[in-house]
Amino acid sequence: MECITKQLYYFWMILPSINQLEHLSFFLTSHFVIVMYQCYQCLKTYRRSDSLKRHIRLECNKPALHPCENCGKSYKWHASLVRHLKYECNKEGIWPCDICDRTFKHRFNLVTHLKTHSRLELWSIRK
Repeated sequence: MECITKQLYYFWMILPSINQLEHLSFFLTSHFVIVMYQCYQCLKTYRRSDSLKRHIRLECNKPALHPCENCGKSYKWHASLVRHLKYECNKEGIWPCDICDRTFKHRFNLVTHLKTHSRLELWSIRK
């Protein structure tokens, strides 16, 4: 590992400008291997073996134990049920899209949605 760290340091010092960062990305992808651990039952992948072990022990193919009394959805984790009750169950979205007036219950869903608008704009510009 020390040898790779030295190579990376020397390579970084050689780069004359920030425009050549793609060379650094090529260096990293060609010199480092990312190991992924995959669950044999549900095919989820993890970067750490202990995360996969935790998944198999606590999550994989386990029944949902925490049902919502209002709508019937059920969750594996109590915290997920609490989040559902606080932000989702029988509630309107609080994150509006300025382009199409859709609303979302979670900000990350709005952000993902906004990316579809930018793809549509790029597609129409290219046409």
